[in-house]
Amino acid sequence: QLQTDEFTLFCVLHKWNLSNPNQEPSIAKSLVRHIALEHIDPLKLSTTVRSSRLVSDSDLCDAFGKQAKNKGILAEKIRGSGPPTLAKWEKQDSGVLSSGS
Repeated sequence: QLQTDEFTLFCVLHKWNLSNPNQEPSIAKSLVRHIALEHIDPLKLSTTVRSSRLVSDSDLCDAFGKQAKNKGILAEKIRGSGPPTLAKWEKQDSGVLSSGS
């Protein structure tokens, strides 16, 4: 059983694709669909993965959307299931935003 992260898998696939210039790129593009892009760091998605041209912008947007949704779910779990709470700075009325209005 192979144990590695999604970005490493992507890099191996990308390197394989580059090392086989006579290979049809659609093969690598079809294989990349088996990699869970949402588990790759957003910065790496927007730089390394995007520049490879193995992943469509639509698929990248889907990955970013899944990441955002997962962050929201995680935030809910951290906060608990109760109503949203305000951060300490949100509770304080410093008048900074309302002064002069």
